[in-house]
Amino acid sequence: MPLDLYYLDASPPVRAVLLAGKTLGVEFNLKFVDLFKLEQRSPEFLKINPRHTVPTLVDDGFVLWDSHAIVGYLANKYGKDDSLYPKDPKARAIVDEMLHFDNGTLFPRLRNITCLVPGIASHPKLAAWVEKCKRNMVGYEEANQKGLDNFNLYVRKARGEA
Repeated sequence: MPLDLYYLDASPPVRAVLLAGKTLGVEFNLKFVDLFKLEQRSPEFLKINPRHTVPTLVDDGFVLWDSHAIVGYLANKYGKDDSLYPKDPKARAIVDEMLHFDNGTLFPRLRNITCLVPGIASHPKLAAWVEKCKRNMVGYEEANQKGLDNFNLYVRKARGEA
Protein backbone atom coordinates (compact mmCIF):
# COMPACT_ATOMS: atom_id res chain seq x y z
CA MET A 1 0.00 0.00 0.00
CA PRO A 2 1.57 3.33 -1.04
CA LEU A 3 2.12 5.93 1.62
CA ASP A 4 0.34 9.27 1.35
CA LEU A 5 2.81 12.14 1.08
CA TYR A 6 1.42 15.66 1.24
CA TYR A 7 3.91 17.83 -0.59
CA LEU A 8 4.91 20.93 -2.50
CA ASP A 9 7.81 20.02 -4.76
CA ALA A 10 9.47 23.42 -4.35
CA SER A 11 10.04 22.58 -0.67
CA PRO A 12 13.59 21.34 0.04
CA PRO A 13 12.40 19.22 3.00
CA VAL A 14 9.83 17.56 0.73
CA ARG A 15 12.52 16.83 -1.85
CA ALA A 16 14.66 15.21 0.86
CA VAL A 17 11.78 12.82 1.60
CA LEU A 18 11.27 12.13 -2.11
CA LEU A 19 14.98 11.35 -2.53
CA ALA A 20 14.93 9.03 0.49
CA GLY A 21 11.88 7.31 -0.93
CA LYS A 22 13.61 6.78 -4.27
CA THR A 23 16.70 5.40 -2.55
CA LEU A 24 14.59 2.99 -0.49
CA GLY A 25 12.21 2.01 -3.30
CA VAL A 26 9.21 3.45 -1.46
CA GLU A 27 6.24 4.52 -3.55
CA PHE A 28 4.23 7.53 -2.48
CA ASN A 29 0.68 8.50 -3.22
CA LEU A 30 1.51 12.18 -3.80
CA LYS A 31 -1.04 14.72 -2.58
CA PHE A 32 -0.16 18.23 -3.73
CA VAL A 33 -0.69 21.01 -1.18
CA ASP A 34 -0.45 24.51 -2.65
CA LEU A 35 1.05 26.56 0.17
CA PHE A 36 0.69 29.72 -1.91
CA LYS A 37 -3.08 29.20 -1.91
CA LEU A 38 -2.96 28.36 1.83
CA GLU A 39 -4.31 24.84 1.27
CA GLN A 40 -2.29 23.73 4.32
CA ARG A 41 -4.77 25.70 6.44
CA SER A 42 -7.85 23.88 5.15
CA PRO A 43 -9.90 22.05 7.78
CA GLU A 44 -9.21 18.73 6.01
CA PHE A 45 -5.45 19.20 6.11
CA LEU A 46 -5.42 20.55 9.67
CA LYS A 47 -7.12 17.31 10.81
CA ILE A 48 -4.08 15.43 9.48
CA ASN A 49 -1.43 17.95 10.48
CA PRO A 50 -2.31 20.69 12.98
CA ARG A 51 1.10 22.28 12.34
CA HIS A 52 0.02 22.78 8.71
CA THR A 53 3.41 21.92 7.20
CA VAL A 54 4.77 19.84 4.36
CA PRO A 55 5.99 17.26 4.02
CA THR A 56 3.38 15.24 5.86
CA LEU A 57 3.43 11.45 5.65
CA VAL A 58 0.47 9.19 6.39
CA ASP A 59 1.21 5.47 6.67
CA ASP A 60 -1.98 3.55 7.39
CA GLY A 61 -3.19 6.18 9.86
CA PHE A 62 0.25 6.91 11.35
CA VAL A 63 1.17 10.55 10.67
CA LEU A 64 4.56 12.32 10.66
CA TRP A 65 5.19 15.92 9.63
CA ASP A 66 8.89 16.61 9.86
CA SER A 67 11.19 15.65 6.98
CA HIS A 68 13.95 14.43 9.31
CA ALA A 69 11.55 12.22 11.26
CA ILE A 70 10.01 10.97 8.02
CA VAL A 71 13.38 10.07 6.48
CA GLY A 72 14.43 8.22 9.65
CA TYR A 73 11.11 6.40 9.77
CA LEU A 74 11.36 5.36 6.12
CA ALA A 75 14.94 4.17 6.58
CA ASN A 76 14.00 2.16 9.68
CA LYS A 77 10.87 0.64 8.17
CA TYR A 78 11.87 0.10 4.53
CA GLY A 79 15.67 -0.02 4.52
CA LYS A 80 17.06 -3.37 3.42
CA ASP A 81 20.02 -2.74 5.72
CA ASP A 82 21.15 0.05 8.02
CA SER A 83 23.39 1.85 5.51
CA LEU A 84 21.16 4.95 5.43
CA TYR A 85 20.39 5.08 9.13
CA PRO A 86 22.86 2.94 11.07
CA LYS A 87 21.91 0.94 14.14
CA ASP A 88 25.37 1.38 15.70
CA PRO A 89 24.99 4.26 18.22
CA LYS A 90 28.14 6.12 17.16
CA ALA A 91 27.45 5.85 13.44
CA ARG A 92 23.81 6.87 13.97
CA ALA A 93 24.91 9.81 16.11
CA ILE A 94 26.90 11.16 13.16
CA VAL A 95 23.82 10.91 10.91
CA ASP A 96 21.66 12.55 13.59
CA GLU A 97 24.27 15.28 14.04
CA MET A 98 24.01 16.15 10.35
CA LEU A 99 20.20 16.04 10.44
CA HIS A 100 20.15 18.42 13.40
CA PHE A 101 22.77 20.66 11.79
CA ASP A 102 20.60 20.84 8.68
CA ASN A 103 17.50 21.57 10.71
CA GLY A 104 18.93 24.08 13.15
CA THR A 105 21.72 25.79 11.24
CA LEU A 106 22.04 25.09 7.54
CA PHE A 107 18.45 25.24 6.28
CA PRO A 108 17.47 28.41 8.20
CA ARG A 109 20.52 30.19 6.76
CA LEU A 110 19.93 28.93 3.23
CA ARG A 111 16.29 29.98 3.42
CA ASN A 112 17.49 33.53 4.07
CA ILE A 113 19.91 33.60 1.12
CA THR A 114 17.86 32.08 -1.67
CA CYS A 115 19.59 34.48 -4.04
CA LEU A 116 22.45 31.95 -4.09
CA VAL A 117 20.45 29.31 -5.95
CA PRO A 118 20.18 31.04 -9.37
CA GLY A 119 23.85 32.10 -9.19
CA ILE A 120 25.33 28.65 -8.58
CA ALA A 121 27.61 28.83 -11.65
CA SER A 122 29.64 31.58 -9.99
CA HIS A 123 30.41 29.24 -7.07
CA PRO A 124 32.56 26.44 -8.57
CA LYS A 125 32.78 24.27 -5.44
CA LEU A 126 29.03 24.41 -4.92
CA ALA A 127 28.40 23.73 -8.61
CA ALA A 128 30.75 20.70 -8.47
CA TRP A 129 28.94 19.38 -5.39
CA VAL A 130 25.56 19.72 -7.13
CA GLU A 131 26.90 17.85 -10.16
CA LYS A 132 28.16 15.08 -7.86
CA CYS A 133 24.70 14.88 -6.28
CA LYS A 134 23.09 14.61 -9.72
CA ARG A 135 25.40 11.72 -10.64
CA ASN A 136 25.18 9.80 -7.36
CA MET A 137 21.74 10.31 -5.83
CA VAL A 138 19.10 7.77 -6.80
CA GLY A 139 16.20 9.53 -8.53
CA TYR A 140 17.81 13.00 -8.38
CA GLU A 141 16.18 14.32 -11.56
CA GLU A 142 12.71 13.02 -10.79
CA ALA A 143 12.66 13.66 -7.04
CA ASN A 144 14.62 16.91 -6.88
CA GLN A 145 15.21 18.80 -10.13
CA LYS A 146 11.60 19.70 -10.99
CA GLY A 147 11.00 20.97 -7.46
CA LEU A 148 14.27 22.91 -7.51
CA ASP A 149 13.27 24.48 -10.83
CA ASN A 150 9.89 25.42 -9.32
CA PHE A 151 11.60 26.86 -6.24
CA ASN A 152 13.85 28.98 -8.47
CA LEU A 153 10.79 30.18 -10.39
CA TYR A 154 9.09 31.23 -7.13
CA VAL A 155 12.24 33.13 -6.12
CA ARG A 156 12.45 34.89 -9.50
CA LYS A 157 8.74 35.80 -9.30
CA ALA A 158 9.22 37.18 -5.78
CA ARG A 159 12.05 39.33 -7.09
CA GLY A 160 9.95 40.50 -10.04
CA GLU A 161 12.27 38.75 -12.52
CA ALA A 162 9.75 36.29 -14.01
